[in-house]
Amino acid sequence: PQDYFVSYIFKTDKDLGKAKKSGLLDEITNYHKSLMQKEGYPSEAIKDCVFASIEDCEKKCKGNWYYYYK
Repeated sequence: PQDYFVSYIFKTDKDLGKAKKSGLLDEITNYHKSLMQKEGYPSEAIKDCVFASIEDCEKKCKGNWYYYYK
């Protein structure tokens, strides 16, 4: 359980910002948590989702997601 990772990727920083401002990121996180609980995943092991943008990964790590998340 400690090794799972869920990330939602938006195309641009602007798209990610809009999603955050609108409350969409909270909705996604809550939906994810509810699905994990429904499937019997231990509550104490459920992690929040991670959100990023392709644009940010390209800026910081030349598009290499491995290094972006390290």
